[in-house]
Amino acid sequence: PFYAEVTLNRLKIEDEYLTQAIVRDITSRKKTEDLLMESEHRHRMVGQLINDFAYSCVHGESGEYEVDWITDSFYKITGYTEKELISNRCWMFTVHPEDENIAQQQLSDLNAGSTNIHIFRIITSNGEVRWLRNHVRCVEDTIPGRLRIYGAAQDITQQREYLDDLKWELEINHSLSRIYKPMISEESSMENIAISILEESKKLTGSQKGYVATIDPLNKDMVVQTHTAMMEECPVKLKDKIRFPCDEDGSYPALWGHSLNNLTGFYTNSPQTHHSSRGIPEGHIPLESFISVPVVGGGELLGQIALANSAHGYNDLDLEALERISAYYALAIQRIRYKEKIIANLNEKELLLREIHHRVKNNMQIVTSLMNLQKQYVEEDETKKVLGESQARVKSMAMVHEKLYESSDLSHINFKEYVEKLVYGIFYSYGVQRDTIKPIIVMEDFAMSMETSIPLGLIINELVSNSLRYAFPNKRTGEIKVSLKITGNDYELIVSDDGIGIPKEMDLENLKSLGLQLVTNLAHQLGAEITLDRSHGTEFRLKFKEFEYKERI
Repeated sequence: PFYAEVTLNRLKIEDEYLTQAIVRDITSRKKTEDLLMESEHRHRMVGQLINDFAYSCVHGESGEYEVDWITDSFYKITGYTEKELISNRCWMFTVHPEDENIAQQQLSDLNAGSTNIHIFRIITSNGEVRWLRNHVRCVEDTIPGRLRIYGAAQDITQQREYLDDLKWELEINHSLSRIYKPMISEESSMENIAISILEESKKLTGSQKGYVATIDPLNKDMVVQTHTAMMEECPVKLKDKIRFPCDEDGSYPALWGHSLNNLTGFYTNSPQTHHSSRGIPEGHIPLESFISVPVVGGGELLGQIALANSAHGYNDLDLEALERISAYYALAIQRIRYKEKIIANLNEKELLLREIHHRVKNNMQIVTSLMNLQKQYVEEDETKKVLGESQARVKSMAMVHEKLYESSDLSHINFKEYVEKLVYGIFYSYGVQRDTIKPIIVMEDFAMSMETSIPLGLIINELVSNSLRYAFPNKRTGEIKVSLKITGNDYELIVSDDGIGIPKEMDLENLKSLGLQLVTNLAHQLGAEITLDRSHGTEFRLKFKEFEYKERI
């Protein structure tokens, strides 16, 4: 068996009609056609399974390319019917209006043997926008002088959306990183942070106008920290922050208050028709679009970010971006408030400590005054002497508290100033003229803790008093020297005089003198090593480290 093509012709020869039959063997051609049909069927089957479509167009008499054939995936992707395609002759009618120039340029650049690839958008029958990567190859058609193109259009919508999402995510992260720096800086104020928030929010959403605000925790006023000009010819130079109070029922009015009342962000591209709108005041800029998000932290309304007049209108992506920025802003507001609260507490405690030191000093002065009165009612010289010595000791401690409440640091004092005042006070109380016995103080200005200053002050008081009482009998002249050397964390206090010296039989470990017993006990309290040198008058040397504060219960 074989395939045959029969051609019949009717012929007239003179008065007779004859029939001519021509039989051709077309078996080979038929097999080729069957293979082509099978191949086309396979391509159509594959085309139905994938989101890409292939096609072939010829350059028609109209001067435009017309579809010769196209795979079924075109109808699946676009939603258009074969009838709609035929009526438009070419599938280019689906191209997005903004990308028509790209698609036309791709066809215009073609000539026999050329290929190119362009990316553009199409609009499906239901209005959905999809991205295509269109691969085109141009060849000479079987009809001489006519061009044919073979194309493969790849649906890259998902890849494009992924790249767009990635790009958007990077933009948001870059904005957040720029906000983060002023947010954590100790030097940044609420206004500095708000300025950064506003600039990044405007940049991300393409907004022309906007403001960033906080909520006053005391009266719930909305306090604008920074804003663009909202009124015509507004210079935006205000000394005080703009405040918008809430209504009597605690709600916030108008369009700006909508997100604050609902604690939910929103946007509208027709602000005048929004149900919360109350219009705009005279001289206010026109509102073409508006977006607002509340700033919430720990369930508490902390502030607001509001923007207006985006170049493209607002969408869900803009709202999501502002909500993420608002989360950062909430942390910043909480940090600033917490810092202000700590500072307020510290100031309160500092004031309290100053008052305590002042009262302790006053109470010690009362004690010394009582001792002074008591001396007037006793006749024994020894008793008067004991009371006088006790007065001097209390004064040395009172002086530390006096220096503390005068100091900017409530736990440390300028030790040199303290020693000078202490020593000169002791000379005055003993009625000693400085031209007969000369006080010499050698030390640098430095800060010493209260825990170390009080025992050191008592030690210096006892040793200097002891020198004035015993080292210079019979109006002998000389000098008393107090010095302090600092080497790293090690301190060395030297109290010396060039008087007659302490008797050799006196043992520091077995002292009967209350004053010197107090010196050794205080030295042990400081963990100090104390030595006595009698070679040139009397010299007490104490080596110690600054006493560390230990919390007491």
